[in-house]
Amino acid sequence: MPNRYARPPIIEAVISIQFADEIPVRSREKLKDRLKKDYPNVEDIAQHQFGFGPGHYVFSPPTIIGHKLLSTDLLNIIMITPKELIISRLSPYAGWEDLFGKGQQVWSIFMNVIGRKIVSRLGTRYINRIDIPSTNESEIDTTKYVRIGISVPNHQALEVYNVETVFPLKKKPFKAVMRTSTVKSPLIGYSSIMLDLDVYINEDISQDDADIWNVINSFRDLKDELFESCITDRTRELFNRAKN
Repeated sequence: MPNRYARPPIIEAVISIQFADEIPVRSREKLKDRLKKDYPNVEDIAQHQFGFGPGHYVFSPPTIIGHKLLSTDLLNIIMITPKELIISRLSPYAGWEDLFGKGQQVWSIFMNVIGRKIVSRLGTRYINRIDIPSTNESEIDTTKYVRIGISVPNHQALEVYNVETVFPLKKKPFKAVMRTSTVKSPLIGYSSIMLDLDVYINEDISQDDADIWNVINSFRDLKDELFESCITDRTRELFNRAKN
């Protein structure tokens, strides 16, 4: 989203690169070791499996399937899973150029360590939290803040609001997933609406490095346009209030 708002609502920005085939375990370990210099806080991603037996549960020991690496300030995150590489930034958002640049740096290391993998999906995801002065989230009229949702009789506020939709964008073959819901706000005296936008491509992807990053860079304008089309002027007023 354009950096013109005094209070930008982004709580996490993500670049996602998915692969057609799994990254071997040893290769994931090597990549983790190469990235630890800039992302020294490392957490394992474990998969827990359980089943049902006659009259009892059967639990298997957790299996390590990937790694989560965080920068010293815990704001920049890399996730390495069997079929996905994720580069993300938490609030305060430092801008698209910062996220894009870090993504390219990590990709360069990925290519040096692991080499060419067939890319099956490229995406960028922005999770936004719209903070609204209110002490009761069930009292929020969501239609005043986002242009996504359902109509109810007599314009009543919704006690539970949770919508997800998937659709193609005008610029083919790009698509989007939009998720929005009411959530508890971490701010006293506020309630919040979550607006989660995922712009992606999963077909006709060139495997050339320059083309891959040109596509990723094109997500910037697409997600900005989508975000602006989802919010109302009342929401923009909230973003433009002076910072406390």
